[in-house]
Amino acid sequence: MTSTFSAPSNRLQQHVVDLRQAWQGMLTRPIATLSTLLAIATTLLVPILLLTISSGLTQALDPYSNSPRLTAYLIDTSDEAMMGVVSKRLLAREDIGVVEVVPKESAFAEFANISGFGDLLGELESNPLPDALIISALQLDFTQLERLAVELGAFPEIDLVQLDAQWIRRLQGFTQLIKKFGLLIGLAALLGFFLVIVNTTKLIVQQSEDEIRVLKLIGAPDTFILRPFLYSGLAYGFFVAVLAFILQFAIIAAFGSLIDEFLLKYNASLPAQVDFSLGFTWLLFLLLASSFTGLLAAGVSAYQEILKLEP
Repeated sequence: MTSTFSAPSNRLQQHVVDLRQAWQGMLTRPIATLSTLLAIATTLLVPILLLTISSGLTQALDPYSNSPRLTAYLIDTSDEAMMGVVSKRLLAREDIGVVEVVPKESAFAEFANISGFGDLLGELESNPLPDALIISALQLDFTQLERLAVELGAFPEIDLVQLDAQWIRRLQGFTQLIKKFGLLIGLAALLGFFLVIVNTTKLIVQQSEDEIRVLKLIGAPDTFILRPFLYSGLAYGFFVAVLAFILQFAIIAAFGSLIDEFLLKYNASLPAQVDFSLGFTWLLFLLLASSFTGLLAAGVSAYQEILKLEP
């Protein structure tokens, strides 16, 4: 595990040698190395999945959060002329930006397509859905939106006004809960990772006691002896993160469509496919956190063990 002592002028070359030694040391114990990597990667997989889902939902909800909408359902006797009159009346208001007209026929066809009960719904004698107006408000404050919904509900042509921001707020709250839960589990997983690398490094140092004593006899400083173990911990952290990302991508690829289907049933206005992928910032942060944890754990454990050994 340890490397040959060399002069300071060859420090860069020595770092390369130490890194190679750490890599070869991991390869000499393939089963133990792979078992350790899989165990830690599986532990890190849970918080990474939670953060991935939270990130995907947040990106999917952002357009709706920045463009709050209300849905006004007209009375049963409404027709195309009434929808036009009400739409013009709404557009004349300063707090409304866009009004989308949704005839009952279009709403019925879309519902039949999404629900999968097209044949069954086709047997109905009449269309039970009302004409609707989807209203995009210019104000973002939820209290003001509620006040606007009450005002629109007083229109004689409007039977019911539904504030779409309500389901957005509920889903956003659930998303934030997933994110916080993922971060807490991630911290616990990193602590477990730290302890595993501490024990693994301790065993490796104990197996290299004879080499370490020889290096001390020829005058090698403790920091020089420590370096290969630091690279070993760094390698563990790096490959654990990479393996966890690979597992995460595989799971999202396998089950991402099920999540999309659930969200589509939750609200049909959500995008058909949500991008469940961590951004570059999150990937870099998790990679650095895992690598640093491995480096720190190996350094703490190896240094304590090296100090105990006498030449």
